[in-house]
Amino acid sequence: MLINSRNIPAIMLTDQIGTQNVVAELQKWGYTTFDDPNRFGPAISVGGGDVRLIEHAQAYAVFASGGMYNRHEVISRIEDVDGNVLYEYKPQPQQIADPRGIYLVNDILNGKKGGVGYSFDGRDIAGKTGTSEKQTETLFVTYTPEIVAIGWLGNNTNKGMVYGATGYTSARPWVSEYVQRMGDKIPATAFKRPEGVYYNSKGHLAIRGIAAPLKVSVPRQYRPGDVLSLDSHYAR
Repeated sequence: MLINSRNIPAIMLTDQIGTQNVVAELQKWGYTTFDDPNRFGPAISVGGGDVRLIEHAQAYAVFASGGMYNRHEVISRIEDVDGNVLYEYKPQPQQIADPRGIYLVNDILNGKKGGVGYSFDGRDIAGKTGTSEKQTETLFVTYTPEIVAIGWLGNNTNKGMVYGATGYTSARPWVSEYVQRMGDKIPATAFKRPEGVYYNSKGHLAIRGIAAPLKVSVPRQYRPGDVLSLDSHYAR
């Protein structure tokens, strides 16, 4: 569902977890625009809130680094004319996410394994698209264990682009080309599979100790006149 950008599962999960809990987690990942949890509802999971691109890239760096958070910094080092170091950024990484869950997401989005990341030379490159309603904005973020690249495409007037403009068709090509042009400057490093993640008997990745649901509901085609069950909050 993640690879196909299915919105309903994300909204349902956010509703079950609680919007305030989701906002608190987003703040841990470095987002500063979600300052008032009461302003948001479940739609926050599908773009119902503004973000800064630099913070969005910073958050995806958590996936790239296996769950480690590093605050972004635009200046890495300052020297005077004599070569004396006046300032040097020293990262202070923090483990904020379970590396097992992070790896599962990376595997889903990995272009080498069918994800939307554009993989070249057999590299592990993950990616995720984003498209707003009426094609007013499109976005694509891609990452390897070493870098994160993100690109936004839209009009300053908030006017919709041509029909069919999506994160995949509009933003993905040029962001991916940027990464490809870097070529040999990026080590061909694989996403490291952490301890506790294994392939089950069906060949699917799983986390040891976490059982799969015993019963999975399968959507079916409804005909005009069918009465939907009210057992689900989303059937109303």
